[in-house]
Amino acid sequence: MRRRDFAKLAALGLAYPAVPVPARAQSGLDTIKLIAIPSDALTPIYYGITTGAFKKAGIDVQITVAASGTAAMTAVIGGSYDIANTSILPVMAAHLRDFPISIVAPQAVYTAENPFALLQQASDTNYKTGADLNNKVVAVSALNDISQLTISAWTDKNGGDASTLKFVEIPAVATGAALEQHRVAAGILLEPGLDESLASGQTKTLGDAYGAIGKRLMFAAYVGRLDWAMQHADLLKRFVATAGAAAAYTNVHPAETAQMMSDITKVPLPIMQRMHRVVCATTMDPSLVQPLIDAAYHFKQISKQFPAEEIFFSGKA
Repeated sequence: MRRRDFAKLAALGLAYPAVPVPARAQSGLDTIKLIAIPSDALTPIYYGITTGAFKKAGIDVQITVAASGTAAMTAVIGGSYDIANTSILPVMAAHLRDFPISIVAPQAVYTAENPFALLQQASDTNYKTGADLNNKVVAVSALNDISQLTISAWTDKNGGDASTLKFVEIPAVATGAALEQHRVAAGILLEPGLDESLASGQTKTLGDAYGAIGKRLMFAAYVGRLDWAMQHADLLKRFVATAGAAAAYTNVHPAETAQMMSDITKVPLPIMQRMHRVVCATTMDPSLVQPLIDAAYHFKQISKQFPAEEIFFSGKA
């Protein structure tokens, strides 16, 4: 998370609004106000809403679209929403600055078998090792984000020296063009951009950067304020169980949700059907986050190493 983002969070932290009593929709269901980026990682939530699974669990999930994970987390800290989906790295950094937020439900998991994000290079370059990237300019979505962390890990693991890399911020949607034009040597592309870039021959794969940190990583989650979570512990327990059951199904039946998520994300259906879909965690598992914490500390993206359990809501203060 960037310094200006923490300034926004700090300003909110000086004057927390009172946490409201548990909200109930007119239907009698408990309401969860979720602010989230409309991405494939929301598949289990939309599936649970569409099939009535959340309603059966007594939950009315109301989704508002966010511009970014940081904006979503800021809105939750300010009390405008109950939970938000965001990358794990901002949660780590906020935790070390004593912002009282926790992971209240799991979300997106990276697996080596489902590489929806890969380290790419221009199709006419032939880098093969981490050493080939030494002293090169490399694209990241934001400085000190997960793309910088994973590229650093891949570079060091494959014979290079990550400390020599020159990271520049380029929006994910523009990274493919930056590679093709040789403005950067490498950068991570995510689905659906990865699929489109490979299909057009714009880029080719240099390596599995996320996999350099671990074979299975939870890189995004749903977060909430600790005081809100304490007052809604039973609601969160039902939410986690319902979302987990939905994820267990949608993870292995991607074809059944392709049209739904194409409509929601505006990714064309043919691309949605052939690209690597996001896998979501089915339980709260801190072991899926610990490798990211350890790597972030190793590459000086956070100031202290800590047990992943510290950022997971356990139902206790």
